[in-house]
Amino acid sequence: MKDPHVVSLTYTIVDNDVLTFKDPPDFEIETAEFHGLLSNGILTLEPKNHYSSVAQIRPLADDYVRGWEIDRALRSGSLEFNFRFEGAQIVDRQPGPGKAFVDILDVMTLVDSVDVKKSSTAYPAPPDNFQITTEVEVLWKHYSRFLKGGELLQSMAYSCLDLLEGRFAERGKRRRAANHYGIDFDVLKNLGELTSNRGDPVTARKPSKARIPLSASESRWVKEAIKAIIKHLATRQPGQILKMSDLPPLT
Repeated sequence: MKDPHVVSLTYTIVDNDVLTFKDPPDFEIETAEFHGLLSNGILTLEPKNHYSSVAQIRPLADDYVRGWEIDRALRSGSLEFNFRFEGAQIVDRQPGPGKAFVDILDVMTLVDSVDVKKSSTAYPAPPDNFQITTEVEVLWKHYSRFLKGGELLQSMAYSCLDLLEGRFAERGKRRRAANHYGIDFDVLKNLGELTSNRGDPVTARKPSKARIPLSASESRWVKEAIKAIIKHLATRQPGQILKMSDLPPLT
């Protein structure tokens, strides 16, 4: 090709036994990077700017659909909505004799298995300005493993807290992390207490220190706090603070 141009990228919603869609209306998408349409389980993203190769635009498209998947999982509490990249269409803007369009196929499975089946008459809306930062990606990996039973609640939450604090010197690192990420210090303080010094010998991160198991409301608070932190880091605006009042009560 003399002048290749990526016309569109295509993803499909992965079929699963958890969430099905029954005659949902088409969903139009408009972002800074893409025009898009989700119709009949097929997502088509058309770049607004010129890209001469799939490798240039694919990371932006992947981050967009991954943010959509993560946001849905944070809202629903399960891994039920996933996309699979199917391919891209490229056109030669200076074609010679022969075919001007090329279809590139690249199948990558992103589905996770879960148990409860639901039906919906509408597609979940994508989030606004959901940024997949390094912190968001790592926190999400821990939380998704917890959802799949691969990590215990307190170990998962402590790993997330440790990531946030790890970039700062030991002395005062929790307060510095709170200031840096725009999170109320009490949110991190309570996470530290509930993940380090509570639990039973099976669930506690430090079984030797386990004295008092988490109550149902405390377990719910830890889970909701991690979800809220992930969403906060992905969508945070200047001056925005994640507060204790944004979370359910501890008792």
